[in-house]
Amino acid sequence: MASAFTFSVRILFILSGIIMTVSSQLMIIPVVEADVTTGPTINSMLGPSLEPVFRCQFVELPDIFSYDVVWFINDDLVVDFKNITYANIQTTLLKPSHWTSIYRLNILVRCSVRARNEYFIQTGPFHKSEIYTAGLIPQKFEYNVQEGKTVTVRYNVTVPIGCFGTVISSTCHHNFFLSLPEYQDRNQCNASTSYLNFNQYYCGFAINFDSWKQPVELVVHGRTSGLYDHTDRTMFIHIESAKSMTSGIWDYASIPEVKIVVSDGEYNMTGRQCHSYNDPHIRTADGTQFDTTEQGEFVLYRSKRGPYAVHVFFGSCGTDTALASCNCGIAIKNNQSLFLVRTACDTGSTAKINIGSSSPYIERRNCDQSSMIIEEYGNFYQVTLPTGTEIEFYISDGFIPVINIKPSVLDVENTDGLCGFISSDGNTYDDLIQRDSRLITTDVQVFVNSWRASSEEELFVIEPNLPIIYPFLKQYCSCTAEASAVDNLDDFNSLQCFLSESMVPCLEIQHSHFKSFENTCEPSNTIRKKRSSGNQYVKFPVSDPDDVMDIYWTSNITDAFDLQIVPQSMWKNGWNWKKARTECEQQLKIRISPDIFTFVPMLTIKDYIESCITDIKSAGDTRFMKDTVTAIQLFSKKEAYRYNSMNDLSMLFQRVHTVLCVDNCNGKGKCISGKCLCNDGYIGISCSSHISIPPHVLSLPEDGLCDSVHRPCKKTNIHGEFYSKEVICKSEYFIINSGRKEYKASNSTSKALYRNFFMVSCDLVVPTNEVLSENATHGKGFDISLSYDGIHFGRTLILVIFDSECMSCSSRPIYCQKKRKCGK
Repeated sequence: MASAFTFSVRILFILSGIIMTVSSQLMIIPVVEADVTTGPTINSMLGPSLEPVFRCQFVELPDIFSYDVVWFINDDLVVDFKNITYANIQTTLLKPSHWTSIYRLNILVRCSVRARNEYFIQTGPFHKSEIYTAGLIPQKFEYNVQEGKTVTVRYNVTVPIGCFGTVISSTCHHNFFLSLPEYQDRNQCNASTSYLNFNQYYCGFAINFDSWKQPVELVVHGRTSGLYDHTDRTMFIHIESAKSMTSGIWDYASIPEVKIVVSDGEYNMTGRQCHSYNDPHIRTADGTQFDTTEQGEFVLYRSKRGPYAVHVFFGSCGTDTALASCNCGIAIKNNQSLFLVRTACDTGSTAKINIGSSSPYIERRNCDQSSMIIEEYGNFYQVTLPTGTEIEFYISDGFIPVINIKPSVLDVENTDGLCGFISSDGNTYDDLIQRDSRLITTDVQVFVNSWRASSEEELFVIEPNLPIIYPFLKQYCSCTAEASAVDNLDDFNSLQCFLSESMVPCLEIQHSHFKSFENTCEPSNTIRKKRSSGNQYVKFPVSDPDDVMDIYWTSNITDAFDLQIVPQSMWKNGWNWKKARTECEQQLKIRISPDIFTFVPMLTIKDYIESCITDIKSAGDTRFMKDTVTAIQLFSKKEAYRYNSMNDLSMLFQRVHTVLCVDNCNGKGKCISGKCLCNDGYIGISCSSHISIPPHVLSLPEDGLCDSVHRPCKKTNIHGEFYSKEVICKSEYFIINSGRKEYKASNSTSKALYRNFFMVSCDLVVPTNEVLSENATHGKGFDISLSYDGIHFGRTLILVIFDSECMSCSSRPIYCQKKRKCGK
């Protein structure tokens, strides 16, 4: 028996060694590629047909017997292939028959590969490819064309077309036509219409089989009517695919629309950005700089001709930063659509902030698919309005250190707020115009207080007032001339964007089904105040009662901030003006490349040195230095992008794009186009974290309590900071007995649902035997921890599930007590 046991152990160790050896050598890097392969023969005279496919390319590994290949479209599993040898890897192609009945281009394609050894034992995890965007992709989504001039709109083609046979492949092509909505084509309007019908016209372009990888082009002619209204200066290009008789993958393709802004005058937008940074220093779009110590909600940017506005919430930076307020919230509005971020920092000069102790509340109400585009890069957010105005900000240490607004040409002489009046000539004399008047003031405090949000326009409230302002209908570009049945479509790729009259505001398009960060269009939530909390609330969405989150609201300050109650700023901690200036000059020169100030227009280091000195005097340290650097980088990045797109001869972007990354990627990645491409194992916007370091988790909603009377308690949100979207949840089920946890099942792991940089959601699975014997007279719960790599997990959070009709419970300390009125 002993010999048999020893032999079994040796076999086990041998197999373990095989697994460990092969696993340690796995270096699978799959890449999705679009290609063409032969299909069935439709006509024997033409040879086999040709159909578009996707390949999952990777290098063969030594000593590996087979592979599993899994295909995903838009993160949905489409088809999987198991135990395929590398010699037969051709059989793992993603073919049209796998997906065309469900999906339509444009799509996001990804493959995942896992290796197996000759014993068919799993030897490694799945390795995912980068996402491949398949379809017809505009190189830019917005173009500016001046009256009487032209601009070329280009599309990248990332999927080939099919063909009836190899013999005629050189003549195979697929047509794409310009389309107009019926309301514009027929000059009519139906207020009950909830969708748009487009009619195709015979101009556009063709994709040829032999040259499908080459970009296709449209030439746009800009014409205006002389009207000076943004609704009469913005048009769109809508392209639709002709129906194919071959593979059908291009049929009904969903191609993104391209916006064309037709301007009847040339405005110099160079250097015209508005930002509010640190404590806060504000720069108007035309360049006036001022500081403010006010607290409460203010209008930062407001469009005079559209339902667009950006509000900022100034709150206390803490008692140790005299004469300073910080950006504690930002709200971006378009009609009834709202994107809002509210951090936990409070108002009032005596409020002590525990920096980094709470995650921000992030909400989006999306009432119109075209209301705004929101892009998330870690803790950075960029929001683009229909006018082309871009708002970028990031969240750090419980605040919003930098808010940057890049206006578009449509904002010229059409906006106001703390960002100032954007004049046509770029002069700064008219920047500080008081609200609802033409009075220009030099008194910063008077100007700032005139833009304090009124009770009717406050957005940082439980239910903001969002009146409907019916937008004008989109107007689309049309054909300059149409092709006949015998003409080459490539010769008819010229469009005209002619703005002759205003569109009638008769079509209300509301898509309440669009998924948002936290909310849809309707404010259908139950919100109640948290126990033992002055300004903290809990929101329970009716559509998903388990989607609970903590939110922070503070009554807006309606009166001007009284400077007399704030201690005057004095130098402290050994700092003085000379020492602070030396430190600011040295640090900014070290952290910011000289190329930035040399090549970026209207950017001078002097302004930021002065604000840096003010920050040190206020805080008594250099805590705001990194945010000053980020403010410079955001300004430079926006300017480089804009200047590069408006002047094809400019080398500005090429000169500075590799020095515009946060913290220069900490030496753990490459700076490409202003974003960090991290080395293997490193994550985060600046590659500052390693996947072996678990996520920094902060809290569970409702202090870790889940009342089964009001919630299913089948999942929970977790507040924290998440540097990667790949997060693993580990949960372990227990019951509460006499104030102690009794574990009833081994732990289980699952992939977390990434919601945003500050929140993920984890599913909770109660063991089957516990569900059958569920008893309302005891509490139960889960120990929950998170990991990036599935190996190293962070601190444990406790979720207690109970029936409030029978029990009262606490998660800290953990206990449950039966209520007398409970009859069970």
